[in-house]
Amino acid sequence: MIAENPFGDMKRLAVRGNPERLRFIERETITRVLAACPNADWRLIVVLCRFGGLRPSEACNLRWDQIDWERLRIRVRCEKTEHHEGREWREIPFFPEIVPHLHESWELAPERAEMVIERYRATQNLRKPFQDILAKAGIEAWPKPFQNLRSSRETELAREFPLHVVCSWIGNTQPVAREHYLQVTDEDYLRAEAAGGSGSGQKDSNSGGPKSGPVPSGRGRTQRQVAGRAQRATLEKRGSNAGCCLGAPSAGTCRNQPNSPTRIRT
Repeated sequence: MIAENPFGDMKRLAVRGNPERLRFIERETITRVLAACPNADWRLIVVLCRFGGLRPSEACNLRWDQIDWERLRIRVRCEKTEHHEGREWREIPFFPEIVPHLHESWELAPERAEMVIERYRATQNLRKPFQDILAKAGIEAWPKPFQNLRSSRETELAREFPLHVVCSWIGNTQPVAREHYLQVTDEDYLRAEAAGGSGSGQKDSNSGGPKSGPVPSGRGRTQRQVAGRAQRATLEKRGSNAGCCLGAPSAGTCRNQPNSPTRIRT
C-alpha cells in the first residue's frame, strides 16, 4: 500500500501495441485445432474466442440464461470493463461458426445445468492446456494465444461492419482496437489487387496513354499565360511577319499578303 501514485507526474502514459506479436489465425488452422480438442467444452471455448471474440474468462463464465435462442444473441458479462459505466454487458450475434458447437453443448448439458462450459472455470489457467492442444494438432504456438483469436475475429468483422459496431461486439474501444487488435493481412492485399484490376487501366483513345484527369482549378489559365508569353518573345525575335506563321494571339496582318483576311490571326 502506498500513499501516492509514483507515475502521477508522468504525462501521456499509454500502453503501445506490439505488431510483432500479432498473428492472424486462419480458419484452416482453427479447423485443425477443433479436431484436436479433447471435448465439446474446449471446442466451444475455441469458437467463442475465435468467432465470437470472447475472452476465455468470458466463455467460461457464460450461463445458459445468457443464451437468447429467440433473438439469436448471446449476452456476455464483461468483467474486465464492468467498472466503466455502461460496459458491464455486451451482446453478440449468433455467428454461424458458433451455432453448431453451441447446440452440441446444449445437447450434452445435464438437466438444469447453469454453466455453458461445464469442466473449466475462469480462475483456471487455460493457456497451458491450449498449447497442448496446438501441439497435438501439429501447430506451432503463436504469441498471446487467446488475444490473437480475438484480434483475428475483430480484423475479419472490421472488413464487413462499421468499427463502432465491431467494438460493441468485441468489447473494446476504437482506439484500443486500432492499437492492439486490428491487423493488415494477406487477404487485404489480394482484395486490393483484385479491385485494382477491374477497369482501372483504361487509356485515352487520342493520346494512347493514361488519362491525366481534369486540370486543377486555375492551372489551365496559368499554362495558357506562360505559353502566350513564350510566343510573344518569339515574335519579337522573328519580327512582325512571324505571327502569321505561329498563330500568335497578338499577330496582325501578314505583310507578305496585306490584302488577305485569311492571314489575319485574332
